Amino acid sequence: MHVAWAAALSVLLAFGGFCYFLILPYCGVRAMIKDYRRSQSDAVVGEWILRTGGSEIAAKRLAYYSRLPDWIVPLRHKECAVHCMGMCQPGGLEPLAIALRHDDAGIRLTASQAILMLNDPRATQALISALRDENPDVRESAANGLGSIGELEAVMPLIAALKDPEGDVRFRAAWALGNLGDRRAVIPVMELLQDENQNVRAEATSVLGVLRDSRAVKPLLRVLVRDRSLVRAGAAEALGNIGDPRQTGALVSVLADEDPLVRQCAASALGKLAPGMRAATEALESLLGDESSEVRQAAREALEKIKKAQEEKQAKDKQPAEAPVK
Repeated sequence: MHVAWAAALSVLLAFGGFCYFLILPYCGVRAMIKDYRRSQSDAVVGEWILRTGGSEIAAKRLAYYSRLPDWIVPLRHKECAVHCMGMCQPGGLEPLAIALRHDDAGIRLTASQAILMLNDPRATQALISALRDENPDVRESAANGLGSIGELEAVMPLIAALKDPEGDVRFRAAWALGNLGDRRAVIPVMELLQDENQNVRAEATSVLGVLRDSRAVKPLLRVLVRDRSLVRAGAAEALGNIGDPRQTGALVSVLADEDPLVRQCAASALGKLAPGMRAATEALESLLGDESSEVRQAAREALEKIKKAQEEKQAKDKQPAEAPVK
């Protein structure tokens, strides 16, 4: 009799433990996910994390929920759970790094986006690994994350990603390298000026303008006159940012470009390069009657910059020279 009672008690305790450690966490996460999907309010997740006992416990429960079979938890709920891990700071980092290796590409993509919410440099290695994911959307998201986090250890993996077969990935890798601002990227990004994708070439001009390396001047001059208007405009802007006054003539020559965006960018660039150059001033003055209001505005601003630079130079020239020290 006593043996039977003991066996029954053991079964009850085992069942109670099963409910406490598995069923209750599942029910809690499921209820929170439903509330969050309905309200779209981060406060729902924040309050649940506090009730659960902190980010570490919350992240583990979300990870457990996201790994349950599809017949128990639908995929859209799993993706939502992975997204919510990004609000579990700092506890969400390890579960999200694991989720980046999930079999489902949608969950990996969600994890690559959610990991950014942690704002944790330790996520860099996980995102570097995701640059080799078989899904291009995941690779693109990983490049975006690396550019946003800003750790220089990502420079070489991102340079490798510039040769990705997908244009969107190459675009995002170039953008990320511009954010990191490391000169090691100059030559690899210069090579993108020959990319088959117009948007990638345009982004390459933008990045070269950010990096401001004189080695980029010659290839930028080539695309300034030979490429699509979006790329030509980017090249003009980049030349202005690099700041080599010797390229003033090339920029003046494209002030007559058929595309207003190119004229606008060239005018803005001349405002940075050409104080005191009469040819640039005259060319900019001719744009004050341009059919495009954006071009007229850019010309006005450039002329104001040139005028201000000239006035500052004249004021400096008028200052008496300092007496030599005896």
